Amino acid sequence: MKKITILLSIISCVFIFSCEKKSEIQTTPELQQIFNDTEIGDIGKIISFYEEHLKKQTNSNQIDSAFHKFAKENVNAMSYDVSGFDDESIQRLYKNIDQETYDEIWEESKGFNYEINDSITIQNIAYEKKFMNYLKLVGEKEPKIQYVHNQIKTLGMVQGILIRTLYQDFDDEGRNGKFSTKIGDYNNRFIAAVFTITIADNIIRQRMIRKQQLKIEQSESGN
Repeated sequence: MKKITILLSIISCVFIFSCEKKSEIQTTPELQQIFNDTEIGDIGKIISFYEEHLKKQTNSNQIDSAFHKFAKENVNAMSYDVSGFDDESIQRLYKNIDQETYDEIWEESKGFNYEINDSITIQNIAYEKKFMNYLKLVGEKEPKIQYVHNQIKTLGMVQGILIRTLYQDFDDEGRNGKFSTKIGDYNNRFIAAVFTITIADNIIRQRMIRKQQLKIEQSESGN
């Protein structure tokens, strides 16, 4: 009986340990300084979403390979290829994370498009929220991130050029044109994920607006 009790205790300990191990959330000191546990858990979902779609787009099994293929296709390109991302999955991601997490990262800017005579929304980085504070913190040690943080503050939005910056290394004089080798860094993975999803979302929105414009043009030409 004593042996059975000891055996059950060992099994219980192994089970508890394995459960704790499974529930471990990947993080960094910078993330912990800015975000709470719920938000850090959601950040893991954002990174997973980005990396799975990046692998799908580049037909790669490993994220490092996907990252470098994506960088080569986009660093010097005039347009930005986000064909691996679609509206339905992006909207599902937004719904799959806590609303407070979303609000600390993104915000929608409203505008009006006179060609379709309707209001439009643009996805953007939430100004003066946790994500911008996080960029500033990471940028204290990483000149590249400091650069993109300052550019967002100046421009008020994420542009394709800023994402291309993430895929390049920096030296003392700025971008040196070489592909970054820091994809494994969790901070860089998170920042690249947020920027790429933001651009992908806006490209998809622009395509929808263009479809509306074509519909209106076809309707007017038929009259």
